Amino acid sequence: MSERSTQVSDRVAALRSWHDDWSGLRVAVLGLGMTGFSVADTLVELGSRVRVIYGGEDPDRERLLFGATMRRVPTSSSLPPSSWLCRRAIAPTTR
Repeated sequence: MSERSTQVSDRVAALRSWHDDWSGLRVAVLGLGMTGFSVADTLVELGSRVRVIYGGEDPDRERLLFGATMRRVPTSSSLPPSSWLCRRAIAPTTR
């Protein structure tokens, strides 16, 4: 593991509440339901770099979630997170 990976792992392991420093962490949230939306919204407010990966269209929540990168993907109840599609959805984007 690289020095940077170790630093990030140590930082994440030290997180205990929303009062800790979440700023700058890259976080993927799977789903835009009630829980996914509230987690993504909170993490954006705490300064994390959030990518939301979701399947079902939800224009209201999509519109309300400022500051997160949204990635809509086709879904299947049998699609495991390790699948090529999910791995591609959370891959870093180039800008």
